Amino acid sequence: MTLTGKTRISDSSHIDSSQVLPRTTSQTQARKLRDKLLGGSLTLLAGSGLVGVTNLVYNVVTARLLGPTGFAHATAVYTLLMLASAITLSFQVVCAKYVASHETPNEKAAIFAALHLRAWVSGIALGMVLFVFNRVLMAYLNLPDPVLISLLALGAAFYIPLGVRRGYIQGVHAFGALAINFMLEGMVRLGGAYVLIRLGLGVKGAVLASVIAVVASYFSAKPSPGLHSLGSHFIPISFGEGLQAIVFFSGQVIINNFDIVLVKHFFPEFMLPCRWSDDW
Repeated sequence: MTLTGKTRISDSSHIDSSQVLPRTTSQTQARKLRDKLLGGSLTLLAGSGLVGVTNLVYNVVTARLLGPTGFAHATAVYTLLMLASAITLSFQVVCAKYVASHETPNEKAAIFAALHLRAWVSGIALGMVLFVFNRVLMAYLNLPDPVLISLLALGAAFYIPLGVRRGYIQGVHAFGALAINFMLEGMVRLGGAYVLIRLGLGVKGAVLASVIAVVASYFSAKPSPGLHSLGSHFIPISFGEGLQAIVFFSGQVIINNFDIVLVKHFFPEFMLPCRWSDDW
């Protein structure tokens, strides 16, 4: 009876030792991935907080330097760029998903190359539309100069493919680099606006600073497969996923930003200098 019990215990321990090891390895890998994602989420959260503070300082600085009318013009133009962020975020989410779901660097590079090309086509097309209809948008938003929309067109051309570069960074779990890239955009926009407005460019300086910030963020987005991705093999990417992302982000962006566009159109006298004190 006792011997049989010992034999059963010995066999059971032998079976457990052969089965527990792979489970432990799998659990360790899952825990590492979970810890990495948690740490990355906290990093992005901290970066988002700093970006929010930077945007607040930017609004205060530009409002004081430009005055109410100039600040209203700059805000309306920047809001149009935020409306275009629905396309940028869609490319970012789709790129991050596909890059994270593939293992080899060649596959990741192929995904980046395919989406990067599509993003550039979309960005250039959007920029051309804004440039062609710059006077129409100027009249609709009661802006003083069509050059403001032309500058926005240049920024939009870079802003769409920036989403792919950020999506690649997110897909390879380089969350620290992604947070730095977001903060870089905010800091360049703040510093550039202050310098250019002080140089006498006014509202054009504020808009140009936003364009420079987007371009700087695009070229500084690392890691990136770079030119090596051009020779990568093709990986099919579902159009339906991109369409779903565009629909989702379009709803969010329109709800959060389109009210500014409507106010600027229907109430051009809403923020006149006479409604503000001169020493504000």
